[in-house]
Amino acid sequence: MSTEPPVWRGRNNGRPTLGRGPASTVHRTTRLARTQQRVALALGGEAGVRTLNHLGIATSSDTLLCLIRAFEPAVAEAVTYGGIDDRAYRRRYGD
Repeated sequence: MSTEPPVWRGRNNGRPTLGRGPASTVHRTTRLARTQQRVALALGGEAGVRTLNHLGIATSSDTLLCLIRAFEPAVAEAVTYGGIDDRAYRRRYGD
């Protein structure tokens, strides 16, 4: 594998393709997938595509929707103790 950065060669349906072979062999890096997922969750499909294309990341709305569907939010632990802020309590109810 070469250490040279990929070069953009040609266009495929209006989207640039990497020069290291056909576009079907190029995989998404974790960093790219995380970026796409964050934009997808914030903006949705079509708006996310327009924003990512503006940033130079070619993607489709179907890809972003798949990333939204695959998102699993972190499960929060149950709260075992809910304290009251003493200062706020004193301000509200006095001493």
